[in-house]
Amino acid sequence: MAANNLNMALEIENKISTIWQSVLDEKRIANDENFFEAGGNSLLMSRVHREIKRQLGIPINIIELFQCPTVESLSKNISRKYAEVIRIKNIVNNHINN
Repeated sequence: MAANNLNMALEIENKISTIWQSVLDEKRIANDENFFEAGGNSLLMSRVHREIKRQLGIPINIIELFQCPTVESLSKNISRKYAEVIRIKNIVNNHINN
């Protein structure tokens, strides 16, 4: 179970990092780099919000993104708060694909 949680946390962190890289048009974003210091703004954050909701399938509020402005803090928040939603989504997707 702990290994599954770690794998899910790493998957979330990688997805968030990829989304930020795409939105900010950067090749590399440090996990502790602040979104706004990396060139982000509120309009770009709304794009990040939309992509996180689409790719992770979670009902995250945009306020949470402003409260957790690094990949690391946001992925920890998502892993803690939305773990069950993500698990269920993965189970459903696996069932549909098999």
